Amino acid sequence: MKLAETQRLFWELLQGTEGPLDAFVGSSALPAEERVAIYARMFLHRQVDALREMFPKVVAALGDEGFFEVAARYVHDSSDPICAISRDSSGREAKSSRPPRQRRSRRRNLLGLRRRRTPS
Repeated sequence: MKLAETQRLFWELLQGTEGPLDAFVGSSALPAEERVAIYARMFLHRQVDALREMFPKVVAALGDEGFFEVAARYVHDSSDPICAISRDSSGREAKSSRPPRQRRSRRRNLLGLRRRRTPS
């Protein structure tokens, strides 16, 4: 398997897509599946931590657990380049086609998730 294919597969595994794990090394103590799962959880936590730093008032309003739930859903559902590094077919980072102002407005969608989650 080529490096670009391995990277694409790894990225898909981090996003929760199931795929073959034969490209990844495991051991009897820690199989490849568990190693990838650990990395995926930590990757999600790092993204939520970054959002936590960007939205301290939302954290204060929702509390830690509420914010984590909303932010994790945002990270999983988002195509925002803040949360996902899109790659083109050659493996290079794809550039966002949206102007900077529109990219910033996508960050505000985190608040929209909370509004949709709260019953009227």
